[in-house]
Formats: sequence, C-alpha cells, structure tokens
Amino acid sequence: MSKNNIWLQPGTRAHMLVYQPITGSWRVWTSTNSRSGSDREWCGTYMEMHPDGRCIQVTRTETDYHEITVRPAFE
Repeated sequence: MSKNNIWLQPGTRAHMLVYQPITGSWRVWTSTNSRSGSDREWCGTYMEMHPDGRCIQVTRTETDYHEITVRPAFE
C-alpha cells in the first residue's frame, strides 16, 4: 500500500510545494524570499521528501547551502 502524505510540524506554514520530477521528490518550502521563477534560485528553508522515505532539511542563502538529514531512507 502506497501513501502520499506530507507531514509538517504543527504550526508550520507551507509557502510552496514543488515537485522534482527527476528524483520524484517534493520540496516543501517553509520560508522563502520569492515564489516566482524557478525554485533553484530561491533562498530560504525547505524540507525535501524522497519516495524512499529520506527527508532532508535544507537552508539556502545567496552564499551558503546547509542540509540536515532528518530521516534516512528506508532499507
């Protein structure tokens, strides 16, 4: 049975959901400086959720990129 749920911490505001067709993952933007154009150019924070269960929190600024693995992939 496949589930397609996206879970967020209560109180978290989702600004934008962006599907990444190459990896099949979703980017759930919780803060961003823009919502126009390509999300590859946005600065802010998002959770990247992969079909294998992996979840990564990414914070991106104009000069820095930082990611934390929230949950590893299911084996």
